[in-house]
Amino acid sequence: MNSLTRRHGTAALALWAAATLSACATAPAPQPTPAALPAADGSAASPGSAAADAGPPAPEDTSREGLLAQAAALETGTGVAQDERRAFLLYYQAMGLERTFTPRRGWRSDYRARIAVARMLIDGRGVGKDPAQAANLLKLPADEGNALARFELGKLYEKGEGVPRDIDRAAALYRAAGSGGSAAALMNLARLNQGGEFAEADPQATGSILGDAASALEARARAGEPSASRQLGLLYEQGRGVPQDLARAAQLYQVAADAGDGNAAYRLGQLHDQGQGVAADPAKAAALYQKAIDAGYANAAGPLSMLYEQGRGVPQDLARAVALLTPMAQGGNAAAQFRLARLYDRGAGVPADPQEAARLYQAALDGGDVRGALWLGRLYNAGRGVPRDQARARSLFEQAAADGDANAKLELARLGGGDAGQLQQEGEAALLANAQAGNARPAIQLARLVFGGNGVTPPEQVVAALRPFADQGDLTAKVELGRAYELGRGVARDPAQAAALYKAAADGGDTGGMIRLANLHARGVGVAKDEAAAIALLKQAGERGDVYAYVRLGDLHADRPDGKAEAFAWYSLAARKGNAEAGRSAAALTLTPAERTQGESLLRGLGG
Repeated sequence: MNSLTRRHGTAALALWAAATLSACATAPAPQPTPAALPAADGSAASPGSAAADAGPPAPEDTSREGLLAQAAALETGTGVAQDERRAFLLYYQAMGLERTFTPRRGWRSDYRARIAVARMLIDGRGVGKDPAQAANLLKLPADEGNALARFELGKLYEKGEGVPRDIDRAAALYRAAGSGGSAAALMNLARLNQGGEFAEADPQATGSILGDAASALEARARAGEPSASRQLGLLYEQGRGVPQDLARAAQLYQVAADAGDGNAAYRLGQLHDQGQGVAADPAKAAALYQKAIDAGYANAAGPLSMLYEQGRGVPQDLARAVALLTPMAQGGNAAAQFRLARLYDRGAGVPADPQEAARLYQAALDGGDVRGALWLGRLYNAGRGVPRDQARARSLFEQAAADGDANAKLELARLGGGDAGQLQQEGEAALLANAQAGNARPAIQLARLVFGGNGVTPPEQVVAALRPFADQGDLTAKVELGRAYELGRGVARDPAQAAALYKAAADGGDTGGMIRLANLHARGVGVAKDEAAAIALLKQAGERGDVYAYVRLGDLHADRPDGKAEAFAWYSLAARKGNAEAGRSAAALTLTPAERTQGESLLRGLGG
């Protein structure tokens, strides 16, 4: 075997290596003349073309350590513009300097560059995806005991990528990597072991394997490795291999987050969001989610968007929620598609668009989020954004009901049939049970149903289920409890108490609280009559993305003899933001030519 084959694994690999190295200004050893330069997508540039001839700029430091440092910076975008193709080429150039000979120690290898090249080939980053070539690169360091190479090769055998799928071989590699200190390998081994997926699996030994992983991570965390602190924190959070200790998990996540680990910042944000192991602090959770996003952990956009949507820890900002959810939805995240569909459906933070809502509900449903079935069914039942089709609606409601959606049972009851009454009772009973189990959303849904006069559950039970969530600070629960006091449903009618609850929600940024408090000020019920305060609250709600606030501003001005022009402007603004009813209200106004001219001028001033 010649030295080139010893160094890279196969003669074909050596020829391929030469092609990549030709793009660099300095080669570590004589190489064959390249036939083509591999492109990032796996294609090749013809010799003599601009892509092949120009190549990337020469590295500033051609020592092994210099090449590795430059490649790492380019791969991650640390201090320089990210350039994975250039990083790949530098890692490959560094491979030629990995084996060194000394009289006292003989041949010695440092496989960092080889493993970096293999990982980029596995992911298709900076070069065409090629797991088979990656496996060839990993086998030599794995055979020589490199724990990281064994771990990466084990993953290829587990998935059957680039090598025949072999779970026993994967388990053996994970075990060997774990003996070399790889906690990630031990966690993968524990997963396979728990599932009994390989010949020598012993599910009862899973805890012991995870305990070894925790010990390995503890040592690395004490040595100052941020990712080890985060991974150890996850074991403490889940109680895997160590006793569950949420406070310890939070401490470990904080260490890693302070060192710039976005995943750790996200997980610490979740603990603060849920009040687990630390005091509940949605404002701190929001800051941590944003820190995670800034560090490149995009999944934190989901919970951060929820905080902006609910106005918890941050002022309610529905447009910001839309901006956070959109990239996730475009990337195929079913939960984000569903939540974005709800905002388009409601016209919250974005102009109402039932057609786009229907598309997103269907995408979420196709992606496995069955919640999309209920809401898509509602669109088909009403003919909003899609042709009216009650058969399709019934089918979607049945799909959601089969998945346990209580609201779907209520929708089937409304469609009628012999079991409509029973479905209504079952649906409401399920919502009540879920609320009593500590879930706010079902309590709010049941309150809207019953307080709106469309439910059969005694309102006293609804109030009892709703009150704990309002007391705990849930802004939407405060609004619904305020409705109970305003209407006298399940409690003695008390408009002043309703106003106090609406104000608490409004002060927290909830647009529903703003609109309902504005309605009380406009009528002088429970609070002093104050049209200026009502208008200010409605404008604030509109600026936060609640289009219905503009409809109410139109209503207020339409009731004034001299307010038709302003009513036209507000109705028209709401209509242009997707509220069809507002468009009909604007068309129904009887305006003089002067009032229409004034209204159109006001509309332009409002940005419409």
